[in-house]
Amino acid sequence: MESESLVGSEAFLELRKKFAASKNQETALEILEQLVSIEHDSVNEDAWLDCKDLLRILFDALPAAFLLEKNQLLFLQVLPKAPANVVSALADLISVKQDAGRILTHSSSAVAIAFARRINHSETYEAVSRLLAPTVSNQLVVDELLDQLKTADSEHKFKIYEVLSESFRVGTFHPNLEPILASIVKELDKSNRDVLTQITAVELLGHAALTSQNSARILEEHGIPDKIYALMMFAKEAPDATYVYPAMDKFPDFPGHIIDSVKHFDLLDASSRELAFESFANLAYTEERKEHLVKTLGAETIKTVLEAYGAAINSGPLELRQKNIEAATVLFENGSDVLCASWFSAIGDPFPHLMISAVKKPFSEFRMAILKFLITLFQYPTIILMFIRLEGFTDWLLNLSTETEFQLACTKKDVVRAILKAAEKDSNLLEGHLVQKLESYLSPPSSSVPTVELAL
Repeated sequence: MESESLVGSEAFLELRKKFAASKNQETALEILEQLVSIEHDSVNEDAWLDCKDLLRILFDALPAAFLLEKNQLLFLQVLPKAPANVVSALADLISVKQDAGRILTHSSSAVAIAFARRINHSETYEAVSRLLAPTVSNQLVVDELLDQLKTADSEHKFKIYEVLSESFRVGTFHPNLEPILASIVKELDKSNRDVLTQITAVELLGHAALTSQNSARILEEHGIPDKIYALMMFAKEAPDATYVYPAMDKFPDFPGHIIDSVKHFDLLDASSRELAFESFANLAYTEERKEHLVKTLGAETIKTVLEAYGAAINSGPLELRQKNIEAATVLFENGSDVLCASWFSAIGDPFPHLMISAVKKPFSEFRMAILKFLITLFQYPTIILMFIRLEGFTDWLLNLSTETEFQLACTKKDVVRAILKAAEKDSNLLEGHLVQKLESYLSPPSSSVPTVELAL
């Protein structure tokens, strides 16, 4: 049959009627060969569903051995040049056939390899992965995947990793897949600067671990939980994923743009203002970065930026002020006592007074943000002394009745613990009677502990 006569739905429906009239393997194979001979570009897009439905009917009539062993040449001819939607449909139709996995593994590995060579497409990789998962005990199939894994294209790699994921899901994991597993584990290395691949790798391995106890055991034997934990800790220590700081060298105007945005935050919309302060906090996250910024931009510029932090925290909508406090918390997470105390002082003398005033206001989330900021600040002894000398600070700090909400009360105790931790390291930091009062705050008399009545 000429390809031109098979471009529309009518042609596929006619072939369907032809098969329905005989319903034998010979007719099914004849029609299948006719479909293979069609020029794919000549098929009307609207007719694809009718073509796919016809393929399903034909595959249902043909045993897996008849298709994949006696007529595997048919697949070897069509797979290299078939459109992605055809490859995906064929993979799905074969996957559900009884004994297809065994046949593809042992006697029709050439067909499995032909499918493997079509895995690098967004429309094919899932169906092809389902087809290949039962065949991974065949080293030839895995070798084809490993050869493709040499690519530098991360998207291509993760399409191959999908075979590994599918093998965990259906319980067909084989030692042949060890190199592929090792490759995805390598994606978790903190030296990998592609955050998206790391996130995708964690997600894929997480799903694999949930498929069965055996899958979880295999992943544990390969040290994957430890790798993921190390990556998480690295991410915690570098919230900008180590991207922002190197960008200073690649894009010299980048810091200037951020600083200009921070200095003129009052001219920005809410999301841009939030982004500006978060970006600078990540830019200056470590002591090394802070020192580099002072060296390259000058102390006066940094002072202006820090003053903008103070102004932003004390102006604007409450939710936005809270976001600015959270950015400031990130900014002061790392650094030496001298440097961070200097930066905090640059925010301005009124700032500590304004913080203590704000933490007394009836806005729970805002108060929580301030308390967490204080915990971060109080890893630096010099900043602790700034607050201790602040009129009214110790009265507020030692007052058990200032926080009645459980989470806020616990966080305020963490503020006290941060001060005591610093005092343990430096016995001359605080006077003895103040240390005793702070310790008493953490263990108040039973009469001072508020009781909670439950309404049942």
